[in-house]
Amino acid sequence: MPSIDNLTPLARPGRDLSGRGGMERHPLTSTSDPEHWEARAKEDLAMAEHMTDPDAKWGMLTNALDYATLAERARARRERKLATWTWPGSGL
Repeated sequence: MPSIDNLTPLARPGRDLSGRGGMERHPLTSTSDPEHWEARAKEDLAMAEHMTDPDAKWGMLTNALDYATLAERARARRERKLATWTWPGSGL
């Protein structure tokens, strides 16, 4: 689970999907990438830290936990894929 220590919110230029110009909060990326989900979890943790409304804070923390779970699943998929990979043509 990501820690809330030393977190900085993410704001990177991305593809504008709104048609109004500006920045997209999360550029298009692979959903199989654990770093993508970890970054989203850290951002939600950082935002929750500054919230005063208990319901909103709970919702943001729940989102962060869900993103952390997705990161763990993506990492497990990557590890399984690497563990079963063989060099093409090696016959192994």
